[in-house]
Amino acid sequence: MPVMPVRLFGLAIASALLAACSTADLPGFADAAVHATTGVNPQERLERRMNTNLRAAELEAERQAALDALEEDTIDPTEDSRSLASLLRMYADWSVMLVAADFRTAEGNPTDAFDNARGAMAQHLMPLGFQQSNMTQLSVRPERYDDADLDFASFENIHFGLQTTRQQAEDGCFVYLTSHGSPIGIAMGETGFMTPGQLNEILNTQCTGSPTILIVSACYSGAFASGDMLQPNRMIMTAARSDRTSFGCGEDDRYPYFDACLFQSFPQSADWMDFARRTLSCVETRERAENLSPPSSPQIFIGEEIRDTALTPFIGASFGMGG
Repeated sequence: MPVMPVRLFGLAIASALLAACSTADLPGFADAAVHATTGVNPQERLERRMNTNLRAAELEAERQAALDALEEDTIDPTEDSRSLASLLRMYADWSVMLVAADFRTAEGNPTDAFDNARGAMAQHLMPLGFQQSNMTQLSVRPERYDDADLDFASFENIHFGLQTTRQQAEDGCFVYLTSHGSPIGIAMGETGFMTPGQLNEILNTQCTGSPTILIVSACYSGAFASGDMLQPNRMIMTAARSDRTSFGCGEDDRYPYFDACLFQSFPQSADWMDFARRTLSCVETRERAENLSPPSSPQIFIGEEIRDTALTPFIGASFGMGG
């Protein structure tokens, strides 16, 4: 398939700017305790925090400038060497893994928010050309839902599910996980956590060399957009920075807030890059309206090898099928 030309000024630095996150100190420690355990006096700590926050603001301004440049660019379909038919089938042979990896609120009460999001993601992908026959869906309580193909969410089943679908759908991988999270990884129900290293192992084994879109919705999920996860064939979106929580997994929430913004953005988006921009804006707007602090700061990484895919128009959405 010929490669679509990319004409965005500054795109060479876009992925770095989009993935940038500040390293502000975690709040909640008394100055006396910090001084006693680290040898840093309160005044030095305050100065460091001010400098860090200033740099974070500068990075955010640079990131927004990159997003604005992306928004202003347009793609002329007459210059694209690919046929409409090939674009309509672009995702027909992609493997899809959708995982709802918990069912509890932060207080431990049951919630359908994660499984609702899993099902909604499948419904939003199909108008773009993804095939249901190439989708694997996992849940930590599959017996609750009327779906004979729904299996239990585990590290092994994520690996096996991708391995199976990749035998018939080799063009790319789409992986979506929604759950609780911690600084060490994403919760897999009551069985523990899947770390970025474990997920990286799965993707390296099953999706090496193929364009891969990974979306992780969980607290502290920015850990999945750093280190060895940053491969040139991957586009990664996470619900939060590696040191921040995300919001919206209560008993009465239909979806986590980040996931709701994903679904709101699909019908309006021109391509994956636009989709990421709109999702960021949606999350920021909702958190500001509800006075949620500190902001979750969703993260984005776009590798060099997947940029053309990220900028290819959503043909299904263009024909009004993206809702």
